[in-house]
Amino acid sequence: MYNQIFEQVSPQITNQGRGVLYDVMHIILYAEQPGSKAKNICNYFGIESYATLDEDKRIVDGVISNPNDSFNPINLLRHDPERELFWIVVIACTLAGAYSCVKYLEYIKEQKATQERGNKARNLQLAPPSQQSVTPPRKSLTAALCLVVSANAIGNLIKNDQINVSDIEKLIDAASYFVCTEEPDSNQLHPEITDEDIPTNSNLEVYVKIYIDEGQEMIGKKVPYILKRNLPSHGQGVVKQLACLRNLSGLEKFNRV
Repeated sequence: MYNQIFEQVSPQITNQGRGVLYDVMHIILYAEQPGSKAKNICNYFGIESYATLDEDKRIVDGVISNPNDSFNPINLLRHDPERELFWIVVIACTLAGAYSCVKYLEYIKEQKATQERGNKARNLQLAPPSQQSVTPPRKSLTAALCLVVSANAIGNLIKNDQINVSDIEKLIDAASYFVCTEEPDSNQLHPEITDEDIPTNSNLEVYVKIYIDEGQEMIGKKVPYILKRNLPSHGQGVVKQLACLRNLSGLEKFNRV
């Protein structure tokens, strides 16, 4: 189970300098109980959101410490960065508990199954897309943050308006579905939208697409907390699409909260 969870979370923590153990705790526990449980565990063990890898490793050493240092796997593998990340994940799993780990893996399995069903349904209607390189450039990218929120969470938002980081975070917190992809990949999403006016003070579902320059660290993130954490420092975006949803079909590639 440790290996399965490491395989899922390693792309999100590789080359991350701070808050690795903190983030892994939130990723694992998100599927079971967003926010509160992870926060309580982190507070109890002194796991900080901006802790360095060395500070994380000291917590790991404390949990798996052995009177005979030669049996401490962290010491044996201290010069292998991937192994160090693996043991941080192991300790996160241990602190979260077996039940939470199983729930996380079930959540990932459900997400993949939903995406596969959507892909199969789409392939029946559309010709296969041309083969493209899947290697992401390590340059500044524009992220397309796509959210489904209720109309009463929109406020005074208008298409083509600039939106600041605090308002983006509020929309992420209010979202029932979300996905963050590289632009123009967001054109591959197919939500069913309408041209009707968005009613205020309504629970009607609304589709919002926000372009965020230098948002490459947000792309592909599957947990709202991690998404907000990786908002770029300039903290602004542009509302490129704002429309009522006709229904909830076409959301197969979205993450459901």
